[in-house]
Amino acid sequence: MAESLNDDKQWNAPLLITGGIRSGSTALTRLLSTHDRICIFNEYSLYTDPVLEDSVWHRIRDMGDDNLPPHAISKDMASLQLRLADELPEPVCKETTRNWLFGLLQNRVQVYGDKMPYVYLARMEELANQFPGVRFLLTLRDGRDVVASQVRQYYSAAAAGVEPERWMRPTIQEAEHLWLRSARIWLSLRSAPPAPCLEIPYEQATRNPENTVRSICDFVGMEYCEEDFAEFLVTYQPVHIDSWRDELPDIENHLSDDFLDALEQLGYR
Repeated sequence: MAESLNDDKQWNAPLLITGGIRSGSTALTRLLSTHDRICIFNEYSLYTDPVLEDSVWHRIRDMGDDNLPPHAISKDMASLQLRLADELPEPVCKETTRNWLFGLLQNRVQVYGDKMPYVYLARMEELANQFPGVRFLLTLRDGRDVVASQVRQYYSAAAAGVEPERWMRPTIQEAEHLWLRSARIWLSLRSAPPAPCLEIPYEQATRNPENTVRSICDFVGMEYCEEDFAEFLVTYQPVHIDSWRDELPDIENHLSDDFLDALEQLGYR
């Protein structure tokens, strides 16, 4: 199978979306991929090995309907998984799986990539060396809202009798690490990133989606056309901005000095 794959290597200079979790990267990824010439997957680990799964092949095989592939690839996850098992019947390396996925495209796509919060950020230098031409969209969000989201979702899951996911936390002190670890990495790279990076602050981006799309188009070298981003412009809206003020009004009394310092360096205080 590998020998018959499309030999086009343009997806080896990808656009990778990363940043901290709960920073709006999922919505950004999905809505960018509504454009006919953009194909970005949501946490498929196409450019790095998965943390828990055996391989990228296994990761895709085991995905649920809550993580649909870009519409240009497949209409639903079940159809994609059937083709995966039929056309790549044995577990294969991520490069072959990646080539197979992008080889499903029927139309010329200008921007290819994947989204992985934290993982692509933590491995940015490695990826920059491995994939010359790689570019990153770096999603940022007020860390206090990220902590509030973790606490809110933890208790919502508990109230529904559902096991909280690993990223959810019951207290501010337990929650702060998730945002802080990403913030520390980005602050260490921010002045001289190893590859071109465009910051996407969630608060500004969702309040002015047109400016967001225009800046992304400039960054990737695409012409902006309002009609092509119609769904993005309507749907990309702010959610839970400054929610920490009502939900956790004394949050700053419980955050570490490192957390507060990172907030200030990123312009959130």
